[in-house]
Amino acid sequence: MNLSKMITPISITLSQPTPTMALSILTMPIPGSKAAPKKFKGDFTEVKKFIKHYKKLCDYNQVTSNKDRCETVTQYTSHHVTEFIEGLDSYENSDWDALKADILKYYDADLDTKHYKRKDLLSYVKAMRGQCIPTLAAWKKYV
Repeated sequence: MNLSKMITPISITLSQPTPTMALSILTMPIPGSKAAPKKFKGDFTEVKKFIKHYKKLCDYNQVTSNKDRCETVTQYTSHHVTEFIEGLDSYENSDWDALKADILKYYDADLDTKHYKRKDLLSYVKAMRGQCIPTLAAWKKYV
């Protein structure tokens, strides 16, 4: 009896487990790609959406370091906005919470959510009749 004819050869492929890349600052999406936030150019109507999207990306990619969050945000902003952000103390101190608050403040995020009704305007007119507001800063303080 010939054993070589009775035994069927079996091929076994041993594959190495593919290493999965750990999520980090290196796995953040490339600016301009589908997963990346739309480039923020300073428009007050886009600032809240931009910050929200960026925060979700950082959370997903496990970017938890304040320094990394502060440095990476500028990848997704225009040159003009990047220069402004890099000049802020909160950026220099790598304080993400303060930087986020500064961005929302300086790019007037409140303008997008504040909507006045007719009665608000009428009460303002009554209160300010005969008075003048000398500066934009005084107007913002009043509002």
